[in-house]
Amino acid sequence: MRSALFTALCAWCALAGVHAQRGAGAHSSSTPDVANKYIVTFTPEATSVQMEVTETFILEHGGEVRSRFRTVLKGFSAYIPPEIVAQVEANDYVERVEAEQVMSTNKGGFGFGGH
Repeated sequence: MRSALFTALCAWCALAGVHAQRGAGAHSSSTPDVANKYIVTFTPEATSVQMEVTETFILEHGGEVRSRFRTVLKGFSAYIPPEIVAQVEANDYVERVEAEQVMSTNKGGFGFGGH
């Protein structure tokens, strides 16, 4: 169940990033830049203090926390400098650090109505 939720969250973040980069009403075929962008999820037992310490560590090393998730899972999306990714992953209360990916839900058309 948790894996399916994580996959859905990744897809939502990717789609939101595409919309934000394209702007309202614009049509572009450019791919959003996901270099050094990650989704960090915490164990269910992680405290808010532990999550804040991780965010502060990333910020102090030149990173940027982009979106926080607290309802379905504990985590955030962030730009993380490559030299500290392993340190973030090594925390006992960090469940996963996964690189953001560009996903497409409609490469070849809608598949209905002859389009």
